[in-house]
Amino acid sequence: MSAPVGALLALLVLGCRSQLCPPDDTGPPDPPMINELMASNHLTVADSTGAWPDWIELYNPGTEAVDLDGWTISDDHREPEKHGLEQLTVEAGGYLVLWADGLSSLGPAHLGFRLDIQGEELGLYAPDGEPVSGLGFGHQATDHALARSLDGGSSWVITATPTPGASNGAAAELDVGPWPEPPEACELGSDLASPYLLEGDLVSTDLSCQYSFGAAQAQLEPVTLPEGASWADPSFSWQTGPADGGRIDLVFALTTAGIEGEVPSAETVAFWVADDPSAADNVPVDPYSYTEEWGLPVLHVSPWSELSSGYVAAELVYQGHHYPCFFKIRGATSSHYPKPGYMLEFEQDELDIEAWGTTRDHLALITPFDDNSYVRQKLIYDQWAAIADHWGQQRLTPRSYFAVLYLSGTYRGLFMALDRVDNQFLAQQGFDEGSNLYKAVDHDANFYLTDPNGEPKETLHDGYEKEEGLPADDFSDLDALVTFTGNAEAQELVDGIGEWIDPGEFMDWLLLVHYSLSEDSAGKNCFLSTAVGEQYFRYVPWDFNFSWGQNWRTSRTSTSTLTDYTNVNRIFWAIQQIEASDAELWERYRSMAQPGGPLHPDWIRAQVDAYYALIEPSAQRDWEAWSQDYYSYEGWAEYRDAEEDWTDYQGEKAYLYRWLEDRAAEFEELR
Repeated sequence: MSAPVGALLALLVLGCRSQLCPPDDTGPPDPPMINELMASNHLTVADSTGAWPDWIELYNPGTEAVDLDGWTISDDHREPEKHGLEQLTVEAGGYLVLWADGLSSLGPAHLGFRLDIQGEELGLYAPDGEPVSGLGFGHQATDHALARSLDGGSSWVITATPTPGASNGAAAELDVGPWPEPPEACELGSDLASPYLLEGDLVSTDLSCQYSFGAAQAQLEPVTLPEGASWADPSFSWQTGPADGGRIDLVFALTTAGIEGEVPSAETVAFWVADDPSAADNVPVDPYSYTEEWGLPVLHVSPWSELSSGYVAAELVYQGHHYPCFFKIRGATSSHYPKPGYMLEFEQDELDIEAWGTTRDHLALITPFDDNSYVRQKLIYDQWAAIADHWGQQRLTPRSYFAVLYLSGTYRGLFMALDRVDNQFLAQQGFDEGSNLYKAVDHDANFYLTDPNGEPKETLHDGYEKEEGLPADDFSDLDALVTFTGNAEAQELVDGIGEWIDPGEFMDWLLLVHYSLSEDSAGKNCFLSTAVGEQYFRYVPWDFNFSWGQNWRTSRTSTSTLTDYTNVNRIFWAIQQIEASDAELWERYRSMAQPGGPLHPDWIRAQVDAYYALIEPSAQRDWEAWSQDYYSYEGWAEYRDAEEDWTDYQGEKAYLYRWLEDRAAEFEELR
């Protein structure tokens, strides 16, 4: 055997321990690393369940697959073992997407934590607990990724074209180095007079960095700009066109000037460009992307046939989701308006209402055609909820929010979306879903044995319709209530009514309609609910187009009017007949009229201010679309008392503020 061959065999046997071994310049294999992440995934990539969770991409720059058993990943350096990566492998030169959804039960690639769009730290740890890859990142933008500019490189970028599970670019020389730090806090400010634009408007603004460091230290690089827009730091200019309706997000990568290798954060400046259907070259909006208009959610409804007071099949696109539904014109009076109200019904996929944190199988769209202040009814519903909170009681409180409706692609304007009072509403409010539910539809619903003209009723439940509960023709519990309220003398009624209702709740009902001068809602225009087998009724407010200074025909009502409503509600009559209960009534008023209370003028004013801060541009736009119909509508024109009653939107808004102030003065002595 020759010496070289013998030496080679010796090396193999000895494991290459002698000085004859060749130098080992391969080093340890390159470990996997965090290569890309998205902290707000809305519509970029879905997981296997169809959900859109945040995600993290790992990249293996080595030439061998890495088994991740024993490896961990965490968004908290104090808890490096937060989530184990068992049963996962990153192939050589490959990528692994981890879903940061907080749902580890869905499988090994689903992490037990979520990412924070405001920024946080992220670390990948080897089985020995040593950190091998990580970074601290700042604020991110929805559907934009934070990625290494080249796979495995040391430079990070914000990108509008994420590549989960695929290469960011050609592999770079690896630079493990210290973990990158996020930039200092900053928020971009704009000198644009208003973010509420209409297609065809020119957008021209300077952007500046607010908070902890000034504009001179901020380095901005545009990530996404609308087509045709120009950017010359710090100025942005863009001529909108007939196809630009929707929310426009200007996303910039922000770093501190002069710092090499800093991780950028994403800053977003949002503009709302409303669709302009009146333009000859208008391009209809895409209902899946046109999810809001000037900050308000948009409902896109497409009926399959002509609308009427009966349901027709329709389709709804809302917040980017498609819902089969049924649609109709609603309301006894409002169904005849040029701009009527509507009702949506869902049989399978219930409407997901983010504002309420729940789904609904019905949604009412209340028209403001009879209220060009746009806020009267919402104020009542929010006030009733605040009254329940004031007393710390669970009550039936319809929820509402402002929304914009597009009907078959055509702008229909501003509406108030409102709970439909039904069995699902009862259940979501914490009451028995199987309760009987009665709607008071006319003034026979007065708790008397006689109608408003003093004539005996045909049935004790005259004035009511049964909305929920079986048998549908069984009104026995309601008849029993009216038998008691209609026959009892005042003292007997006050002493015994607590067996049937919550007296405090009915006192609050009286005070609510008394203060708001809602003369059409003191007997009718409400619901009564009682659990099957019980005879304890709860009140639900409904329909307040007669309130806060106008009646349902929009004629003015005086702030000096003080109505006790004894003729339309016998329970109200009894409460005010007996000295002790009347004193309790006004003691409740004084409690709610204290500072911070729901009947204090400052509370009411703050609510109205908040509404207008939210809807001002949308209300003005709606008024411009419907003002001529409002002025010419014959349904109430003949009832107008004086020419000065005919206000535009801004005039009605001013009138409402004056009316509230004067109404508060009328009640000042009672406080």
